[in-house]
Amino acid sequence: MLNQSRHIQIFCQIVEAGGISKAAEALEVSKSVISQHLKALEQELGISLLNRTTRRQTLTPVGKEFYQQCKQINQLTKQAWQQAQAAQEVAKGIVTITAPHALMDSVVAPAIGELLIKHPLMKPVLIADDQRQDLIKNNIDIAVRVGELPDSDYRQVKLGEFRDVLCASQTYIDKHFSDNAIEWSTINYIANDWQGSHVNHQLTHVQSTNKQLNLSFTPQRRANSLPTVVALAKAGAGIALLPHFIVAQEPALVKVVADYQLPPNEVFALHAYSSGKPKAVELAIGAINSKMK
Repeated sequence: MLNQSRHIQIFCQIVEAGGISKAAEALEVSKSVISQHLKALEQELGISLLNRTTRRQTLTPVGKEFYQQCKQINQLTKQAWQQAQAAQEVAKGIVTITAPHALMDSVVAPAIGELLIKHPLMKPVLIADDQRQDLIKNNIDIAVRVGELPDSDYRQVKLGEFRDVLCASQTYIDKHFSDNAIEWSTINYIANDWQGSHVNHQLTHVQSTNKQLNLSFTPQRRANSLPTVVALAKAGAGIALLPHFIVAQEPALVKVVADYQLPPNEVFALHAYSSGKPKAVELAIGAINSKMK
């Protein structure tokens, strides 16, 4: 197939240049190479495409029809090539991005919304999902993930990091955390679907890494989305694990153990492009990165 394509390109060059010598000059190859390609093409087709004399060449009737069709193929190839190159220069077209609910609502969606002001030809498709989707199978351009995937075949770009916070409503804290005596075994834990049946947290003192607090819970309250977890926590149903930027937006929620903190969560953008990312994908990753800072 590759040889056929090369034969066709050279045949068109011969016709358009007006001869083998001029075609060889235009393509910067020897006349013998041009002649060999033409001969091979005619042998594969089993027909003569050109009538050649020492002074001139003319297309045979079949050659004329074949040239017109080849010319259309070359034009389509050129157009496809130019469009592909343009995709590297202009941000346009569909860009599918998936991210966990917490990051989609607070980081990804606002970042892409602002990006569209300068690049209105982009057509983002945003998918909020706490489950990790397969990029190739689901035609996803960018997957925003919490935590690095060391064995992944995908390319990873670090976007930033955030900390989770154990929080609850002030009413719940006043009822269960009085006099600094906390009976952790009586605390209700609100779990998201991605958390298991047993939840463990290791917190470190903000001023001394030697002081740690290990907490274990068996959740009796569970939800399949972050907004639902937030709503339950605000209603006083128990404590919940939420990103710090979510807690900062919810005055009704208070950090449970102020002197201790959880380790940071690294956030990455995954994509399957080995090289030459489309401009829209490159800009989207940059916008999300800036929003994380």
